[in-house]
Amino acid sequence: MNRPPKKSRKPYALPAAIAGIAALAVIGTQQFQGDDAPSDPPSASDVAE
Repeated sequence: MNRPPKKSRKPYALPAAIAGIAALAVIGTQQFQGDDAPSDPPSASDVAE
């Protein structure tokens, strides 16, 4: 059985990092804006997906 080369993990790492940063950015933005920010759950779930 051939093990997949380590390079195969990078394509997963990059989108995962982008998604994680995007999710943190959305959460951080909502917390920073506070009550002035309109509640937008669809956007958050879109980022998660």
